[in-house]
Amino acid sequence: EKIEVGYMDCLKETFTTMGRSAAGKRTSYPSSPASSGAEHKTIYTTKEIAKPMTADEAVMQLEMEGSRFFIFLNNNTNQINVAYKKQNGAFVVIEPQV
Repeated sequence: EKIEVGYMDCLKETFTTMGRSAAGKRTSYPSSPASSGAEHKTIYTTKEIAKPMTADEAVMQLEMEGSRFFIFLNNNTNQINVAYKKQNGAFVVIEPQV
């Protein structure tokens, strides 16, 4: 599975420190897809269970866990969402669209 380097750089530390996953998969790939012989970065892939709940419940869970983000199945939309806490303390819920 190909993952954007910039996106994973900001989440890498969170994935490795969450402590909720049973097992992680370690992947190494070039830091720039177009370059050959470039420095390789290590990505840890985890599998998370997205529990069904409302966005408000997800934010409460996020606060209780002390994590920077929380993945959940939104009861209202039946879609996977991500709740996260910004550095200024505000909470954001991401509703991906395909």
